[in-house]
Amino acid sequence: MVIPDQIEGRTVSGIGNNAFYNCRSLTNVTIPSGVTTIGDNAFYNCSSLANVTIPSVVTTIGNQAFGYCYKLTNVVIPDSVTTLGTYLFWCCDTLASVTLPDALTTLPNNTFGGCTSLTTIELPNTLTTIGDTAFAGFSSLTNVVIPDSVTTLGTYLFNGCTCLTTVTLPKGRTTIPTGIFNNCTSLTNVVIPAGVTTIEDNAFVSCTALTTVELPNTLTTIKDYAFYNCASLPSIVIPNSITTLGAGAFSCCYAFTTITLPNGLGMISDSCFSECSSLTNLVIPSSVTSIGNSAFASCAALTRITIPDTVTSVSDSAFFCCVGLTSATLPSSLTYLPSEIFGYCFNLRAVYFQGNAPGADWSAFDCDSDIIFYYRPSTTGWEDLSANTGYPARLWNPTIQAGTHGFGPHANGYYFNISGAPDIPIQVEACTNLTQACWEPLLTTTLSNGSLDFTDASSTNFPVRFYRIIGP
Repeated sequence: MVIPDQIEGRTVSGIGNNAFYNCRSLTNVTIPSGVTTIGDNAFYNCSSLANVTIPSVVTTIGNQAFGYCYKLTNVVIPDSVTTLGTYLFWCCDTLASVTLPDALTTLPNNTFGGCTSLTTIELPNTLTTIGDTAFAGFSSLTNVVIPDSVTTLGTYLFNGCTCLTTVTLPKGRTTIPTGIFNNCTSLTNVVIPAGVTTIEDNAFVSCTALTTVELPNTLTTIKDYAFYNCASLPSIVIPNSITTLGAGAFSCCYAFTTITLPNGLGMISDSCFSECSSLTNLVIPSSVTSIGNSAFASCAALTRITIPDTVTSVSDSAFFCCVGLTSATLPSSLTYLPSEIFGYCFNLRAVYFQGNAPGADWSAFDCDSDIIFYYRPSTTGWEDLSANTGYPARLWNPTIQAGTHGFGPHANGYYFNISGAPDIPIQVEACTNLTQACWEPLLTTTLSNGSLDFTDASSTNFPVRFYRIIGP
C-alpha cells in the first residue's frame, strides 16, 4: 500500500490512531514524506506487514503503533523521531533489526517486549531513560551496552532475555532496579558499578548461569530475593558497607560453598540463605543481633554453626533441615529457642551452651537425633530444658593446665594438660594472631578419662601461638 501525499487536496501530515488497526492482509506500507506523526495502534495487529518505510520528517510514533506485526523483520526509525510510544513493537517476534534515532532520549515501557528474534540493539548515547520491561522477552538478545548517559532504568527491563550473556551497566547509578535481569538464564557475569547503593527486589532472580558477581563498597542494601535461585553462583563476597539483606536474598543459591558476611550487618532476614545446599562454611559476624525465619533452612552441607553472643533473637526454623549439621554453639544472649530452630537436623549430636539454659519450644530440636546438651560450670536450668525437649544435658568443663611435664615449651613441642568431665568431646585449636583470629584445628577427641596430655609438635614453626578449646 502507498499512502498518498494528499487526499482531496489536503496534505497527509499524520496517520491517525487505529488507522490500519487489524488490517491482517496488509503486507507493505509506504508512508508519504509529509507525515510527521504516526498515531496509537496505527498498524496494530497488521499480522502480514513485512515492510514499512518511515519518512525522515516523522517526529512521533504512538503507543503500540506496530504491535503484533508478526512479519515485520526490519525497521529504521529516522533521526527526526524524538518520541516513541509504549509497546511500540510488542510481540513482533520476527523483527531482527531495528535502528534507533541518534537523538532519542527515552525508550518507553515495553518497547521491544516479546521481540524474540532481535539478537542485538545499539542504544544511542543521548538516551537518558529506559522504561519498564523495555526488552522483556527479547529472548535472542546476547549482549547489550547501556550508555553512561542513561540515568533511569525501568523495572524488569530484561525479564526473560534467556540468551543474554553479558551486559554493561551505566556508571553514575545508585540503584539496580526491581527484576531487571529476572530469568536471564544465560547471564554469566555481572559487575555492579561503583556508586550503586541498593539492589532492588528480584533483580537477578533465576539467573541460573551466573557464576561471578562483583559488588561495590558503596552498596548498603540488597533487597528481597535479589539473587534468588542463582543456582550456579559458587560464592560471593558481600562488602562491609552492607547493612541490610532482604528476605530470601540468596535463597536457592545451590552452588554456594562459602559466604563472607559483612561486619556491619545487623539482621539475617527470613529465608536469606535457605536451600543453599552446598554451603559448608558460615561465619556469623558479631554485628548481627537477630536471625530470621528459615534463614539457613535446608543448608544441607553445613556441619557446624556458632552463633555470636550479640544475637538475642533467632526465629522459627532458622536451621531447619540442615541435615549435615553435627554441632551448634549457642550464646548466653539467646534466651529462647523457637519452634523447629533445629528441626529435622537428623545428624545433630552436640549443642554447646555458653550461658544458662534458655527457654525452648518443645519442637526446637524435633529431629529424632541423639543430641546431648553441653553446659558450662555454674549455669542453671538444665533439668527443665531436658524435660521440655527430651534430650540429656552434661557438664562441659575442659580446662588447660599444667601436667606431668609442666606447662609450655617441651622437648617435643609446646605442652599442656587438658582436664574436665569424663567423655566430653573437645577440639584444640591454635592461631597466631588474636586480632584476625584465624583458628586452626589441631586435635578433635574425647576426654575419655577426664584428662589428656597435649603436645603441639609444630609450635616451633611459629614465633607465637595461642590455644583454645571448643566443642567440635
